[in-house]
Amino acid sequence: MTAKQIDALLRIIDRAVKVAERWADREYPETDEVEATISRVGDRPLPQIREEYNAFEPQEDPVEAFAKRIGARS
Repeated sequence: MTAKQIDALLRIIDRAVKVAERWADREYPETDEVEATISRVGDRPLPQIREEYNAFEPQEDPVEAFAKRIGARS
């Protein structure tokens, strides 16, 4: 690649990052009131202290659950 091609590629990447930042700022605005988090339905927060960690039971992986259901039918 020539220097001009690399420069053009870097400008394109820079523009794409700026667009993504503007989209993220508009879609997920920062709030001063509460710390916002994004999670999927069914997700639980990870344990933060030793007592929470000892009581934590991980969720079953959907792929493993499906494999068990298929295995039970065979």
